[in-house]
Amino acid sequence: MNIKEEIVEKIDDLISKGEQVLNTGTFDPDLQYLMLDPGKFAEWQTQALNFLINLLGEKHTYVQSFKDKVKSESESDVKGGQGILRAVKEDVLEGYLTNIRTLVSAEVFSDFLEMAEHLLENSYKDPAASLCGKGVYNRLMQKKIKVWIDIRDKADHGQFSEYSKEDVQEMLKGVRDFLADYLK
Repeated sequence: MNIKEEIVEKIDDLISKGEQVLNTGTFDPDLQYLMLDPGKFAEWQTQALNFLINLLGEKHTYVQSFKDKVKSESESDVKGGQGILRAVKEDVLEGYLTNIRTLVSAEVFSDFLEMAEHLLENSYKDPAASLCGKGVYNRLMQKKIKVWIDIRDKADHGQFSEYSKEDVQEMLKGVRDFLADYLK
């Protein structure tokens, strides 16, 4: 199964899970309102939002719409959330939402950054600097990236005393910010 199929399958699972939340409802005749299970709603809402953020990024329109629309365990909020998920699925299937290559790149970059962060936290600044600098080059960010390249090169060439743990921390933050801004 390729990444696009995995994404579509996960969206289908979340839409189905939303249906399960709707099926927990009991109608309150006094309030004229369908009462949904708050625990099941919270589980679905959190999983769906986490998926959308990981797929699209915190600032994407679909993520913001989901946050705005899906706030309470009401039938209309769940149905609205399902509608947003169906729209994401359609855009993924039609290729309008994102470039799958970008998704794979973001996943790989994220893995490298997590490894670099772990190494840095365990006082391995030199391999962290090498990992953090992989594949970051982009002419649009050349001034900032030049600093990262220098740190990476020094780490790769054994010039460990020419940069500090703080330099690598700033590099790691800069690369994360770059990915958030440019791999949408």
